[in-house]
Amino acid sequence: MKKINVAAAYKFLLLVLLSFTQALVWAQDSNAVTKTVSNDKFVVQPWMWIAGGVVVLLLLIALLSGNSKKEVAVTKTTVIKETEIK
Repeated sequence: MKKINVAAAYKFLLLVLLSFTQALVWAQDSNAVTKTVSNDKFVVQPWMWIAGGVVVLLLLIALLSGNSKKEVAVTKTTVIKETEIK
């Protein structure tokens, strides 16, 4: 029986999911293209992008620096089997 590469399967499923997402975005009505975005929305304002970037940066620093001080003990056991020589 042929073994399936799990990493390749995940990559393929991600490709399919992103393709469907792109198709959904393109399938929106054509009137949305002609609408203009008002400057009153909070997503357009630059301070929201800066605040979001700072939050993401702090989360990355917290996640990456948390596990750097762990020590791992490694033990090895050697087993020697006796065999009969004929």
